Amino acid sequence: MEKATKIKNSLRTRRLLGDGACYLLGSLCFGVAVSVFTEPNHIVPGGVTGLAVLIGFLSGLPTGLVSVLLNLPLLILAYRRVGRDFFWRTAAGLVLSSVAIDVTPLFLSGFFEDRLLAAAFGGVLTGVGLGLIYRRGGSTGGAEIVATLWRRHTPELSIGRVMLFLDAAVILLSAVVFREINSALYAAVTVFLSAQVMDRLVYGAQTAKVALIISRKWPIITERILTRLHRGVTQLSSAGGYTGEEGRVLLCAVTRSEGYRLWELIREIDPSAFVLFLTAEEVQGVGFREGEPQNFIKSSKD
Repeated sequence: MEKATKIKNSLRTRRLLGDGACYLLGSLCFGVAVSVFTEPNHIVPGGVTGLAVLIGFLSGLPTGLVSVLLNLPLLILAYRRVGRDFFWRTAAGLVLSSVAIDVTPLFLSGFFEDRLLAAAFGGVLTGVGLGLIYRRGGSTGGAEIVATLWRRHTPELSIGRVMLFLDAAVILLSAVVFREINSALYAAVTVFLSAQVMDRLVYGAQTAKVALIISRKWPIITERILTRLHRGVTQLSSAGGYTGEEGRVLLCAVTRSEGYRLWELIREIDPSAFVLFLTAEEVQGVGFREGEPQNFIKSSKD
């Protein structure tokens, strides 16, 4: 029991250190992308950060500070309606990225040589920065909070579609604020590249993950997957080849972004669990259809 507790504490410490390192590095990349490449060239990165860039341009306030102020009411709503874990991870990503945006100009000057290069490098660095944060279950707030809350009221819309709508609205607004259509066109390039890079960094090239989980604590793991990830679980009857002990093998299909969260959840419950992740090139069915809300998924048991 004591050994299991030590292993669990060690895993938690390593996880926190890994989260902190990714949040910090991701925030620095995001800060450089905004303050060095996109903002000086009147290019918005989309979302609430893009809106903060526009407000900062009109008011003279620091973009990072404006981003925090815009996100405060959203964070309060997220704390009440989504949960504390999402709140704290989002708050950490938001504060670090906002500080990086406002501090970076003290050390690096803006790039003005070529707006297309600025849009391209800004998009790539934005994708890397956000990807590092999202990969560890974090967020920089803004559009993701809005999309998550919006989907609770309109579940037929996927988070991706809601965020795309918000990005498009901010991009169009940038053409009005900066009084040039080129700003919107360059912003579209930035948002597209950042989405592609972030998708590759967070999700890889695979479509989905299928996990086979062997643990004596399978009832608890099943319950947590259903309530935390809102994913279905199939319980397969099993017997140990050496011991002959009967049990259950859990089979769970998750999206690419949920793979790390599933691994983390299992390790919290049973550090000695045997987990096999398989790559699924394509998954069809409940929860994997375009625009289908994941929280409607139910458990199936054999």
